[in-house]
Amino acid sequence: MYPRVLVDENLIEKLLPAERRIVIRENNDTIIHFSDPIINETGANRDHVHALMSEWQVAMNHHSDDKVKLKYLWLLDYYYWTISTNPNWDANAFRVFHSGMTRGFAELK
Repeated sequence: MYPRVLVDENLIEKLLPAERRIVIRENNDTIIHFSDPIINETGANRDHVHALMSEWQVAMNHHSDDKVKLKYLWLLDYYYWTISTNPNWDANAFRVFHSGMTRGFAELK
């Protein structure tokens, strides 16, 4: 239902340490961590990311299909989680995009 790519658990054991950086957990699922290339690690593109998330929020609020709204909501929560876990970003400016739902995102250990 959400815009994510699931990774088979059997594959995780075979990943090299560098490859493990591109997967995260969402509760019991393992998914591709695709926001990293878009959300600059240093926070240098925060205006671009804020504008992008604003566009998604507007699209979500104007869409009539509840399934599509849920996809936008998941995407906003996922991006917010990514930003909030990066010490180089001030997540306060992005809090408006967080739904308040507990999604269970976590880095792979």
